[in-house]
Amino acid sequence: MASSEKPEKPPPRTGTKFVCHEDGTEWADLEGLRRHLRAKTAWSNAGLVGCRVSVLLENREWSEGLVAQYHRSSGKHCVEFRHSGARRWLLMLRTAFYIVDRGTCDEETKEPEGLPVLRNTRDEPWTFAEDLSLAFAKAQSVLHDCYGGRTQETGHKTLGHVCVTDDDRRRATEDRGSLLYGELLPRGVHKALDARHLDAARASSVYDLGCGTGKVALQAFLQFPNLKRVYGVELSLARFHVAERALLALAARDDCDAHVTRREPGSSIEVTSGDQTLTIEHGNLMRTRDVGDASIVMLETEVPADTFGEFSRLLDACKEGCRLLTYLDLRRVWRLPGQPFPFRQLEANRSFADRYPTSWSVQRGHHLFLWVKVLKPGAAGLAFTRGIAAPPPSSPVKRRSRRRDDLPPLVFGKAKKSSNSTCAIS
Repeated sequence: MASSEKPEKPPPRTGTKFVCHEDGTEWADLEGLRRHLRAKTAWSNAGLVGCRVSVLLENREWSEGLVAQYHRSSGKHCVEFRHSGARRWLLMLRTAFYIVDRGTCDEETKEPEGLPVLRNTRDEPWTFAEDLSLAFAKAQSVLHDCYGGRTQETGHKTLGHVCVTDDDRRRATEDRGSLLYGELLPRGVHKALDARHLDAARASSVYDLGCGTGKVALQAFLQFPNLKRVYGVELSLARFHVAERALLALAARDDCDAHVTRREPGSSIEVTSGDQTLTIEHGNLMRTRDVGDASIVMLETEVPADTFGEFSRLLDACKEGCRLLTYLDLRRVWRLPGQPFPFRQLEANRSFADRYPTSWSVQRGHHLFLWVKVLKPGAAGLAFTRGIAAPPPSSPVKRRSRRRDDLPPLVFGKAKKSSNSTCAIS
């Protein structure tokens, strides 16, 4: 049956070539670039045979092995693990794994009777391919240009690491902040914001608190035109300057209508495109008083343990229905006695296999936490929004313990008459 939805159409050509942020290849059209991006992680059942893969077993450890066979009737693959010598049949569509090396020979599949069937799998339809939109393809290309080709930085020597100054470190110490750094890569941002997770397509605003060099905020702004406001704040002045340069580069492009509407060098910059606004500020995320306006809050940042109380007040100020991505497990940092924990982890995120490509874990990905706020702001959150002192924690309701004399008599056997009591245990 034909779909009633209209096919996604690429924007008009402007003469600009589109670039893959991962390998720098140029493409004349977005559809070709999108297919190129999808093909990098796509696989077919038969095509997986002969590949070396790294598999997350029992959500505990990664083991490398060779995909030896594919069983068409069950849809499972046999993986022979190199170190243990074990052979396991796995349903790869439900297994966290990544391809280490794709085989170069024709693959073989086996039916239950064990007869091999050689086949050429080059034209076989993909069994799995990331659902990458044209909007993502264009956003990552623009992002690549705005950051001078430094979008897919990995390891611990990224621009966000090496740009930090001594002044940044002093400021972090004074504000009890953390400069620990890592980035969600474009594919990780795309997955986090998709319909199964934070659902940015139905949101109106995204706040990236501890935004680093601004890549996540800028990608959200470019990829989701429905977002009326995207806001980022960063404690490091050096990282803010990187984000500022990227936004200025965006405004200088001939193929977009973004322009700078407000700029205070070293403090803030605002870019507008149509009815969208992107603002990046230099400051402390703990002072984001209007966090209650956010539909989505990104917190892929470390928070020192001695600020968990203040951090909890910030979290409590989020509105009911707000969705959050956090580096930390909020159940371990909640510090508001007397107020119930107001978040529920998203169903799609409860498995440890729900992972996101990051600068420190490109292939395996990192398990970040995704939440939805199910309660309205409490007293602590309301006080945070108003910028007033935190109210004293409410005392838990004390229940009067019943004295032994108040308890009804228990009879475990036959009652005997006694001159001293009405009931006795036999």
